[in-house]
Amino acid sequence: MRRDIAGQSATLKGPAREILVAHEGLLDDPDLHTATQAGIARGESAAHAWRSAVRAQADALRSGGNARLAERAGDLLDLERRLLAQLIGVATERHAYPAGTILIADDLLPSDLIAIADGLAGLCIARGGPTSHVAILAASMALPTLVAVGDAALAIPDGARIVLDASNGIILPAPDVQQLAQAEVQQALTARKRADALSQAAIACHTADGTRIEVFANLGAAAEAGPAVANGAEGCGLLRTEFLFLERDTAPTVAEQHHEYQAIADALEGRPLIVRLLDIGGDKPAPYLAMAAEENPALGLRGIRVGLVHTGLLEDQLRAILA
Repeated sequence: MRRDIAGQSATLKGPAREILVAHEGLLDDPDLHTATQAGIARGESAAHAWRSAVRAQADALRSGGNARLAERAGDLLDLERRLLAQLIGVATERHAYPAGTILIADDLLPSDLIAIADGLAGLCIARGGPTSHVAILAASMALPTLVAVGDAALAIPDGARIVLDASNGIILPAPDVQQLAQAEVQQALTARKRADALSQAAIACHTADGTRIEVFANLGAAAEAGPAVANGAEGCGLLRTEFLFLERDTAPTVAEQHHEYQAIADALEGRPLIVRLLDIGGDKPAPYLAMAAEENPALGLRGIRVGLVHTGLLEDQLRAILA
């Protein structure tokens, strides 16, 4: 399983690679190991014990009241399916779709999208959410995507002609000739605007009176740095470091943090990088820090106040940044 994930991730980059690396890390989860071994000790098959352990942890994520953590249940189920396929000797099914296909699904796992992305023109998912790994993957692939659209989309028959307008959150089944023509014109116009903008991305920005304006990107993940530069960013105006600390059971080590910060600095190729210290607490809780719930970010433990209370967390981050 590790060899398969490592081999696949070696051929990918950006969010797709990061998600597979995260899946590989889940294989080391001690809670999953303990629960699986306990099931086997009770006489369950390895496959049944593994599935039960994963489902229990996924259910816990869904019922925890944190929407972002609930969406990560899909990663566990993805890993469950892949390992079960190996345990019982079943090859993972692959689908090839003709160019221009808009895929409508009840839900989709990250490895599904990685496997089938070629040929897709759009994606419409009944479940999920905007911060799910599938949504993040689709965005990194520039794949027009609608998520959490509900069951109505599932009634659209296979092979039907549809218009997917992800910018406006619209899916139009069985468009008439005029609607289809309008969609094609809009698609061509959007593509032309994007190409024109990209061709000028590296040109220095000035106001009408000649004042130089630097254009920096805000980043929230290592995978965003490369595309930001490709789209003309002259540096990073704000690196939100929460992505390293949330959606995990323990705080990241100094080495883990340094690796991510260095990867971002390398992708920026010498351009300025402004790092914001950890901003969690309040409406962004971390499971490994005991803090009272507080939806108002101006109150309670939040931002630098967390660092001043949990000084080890702050000191480790500073060491990682300055290393």
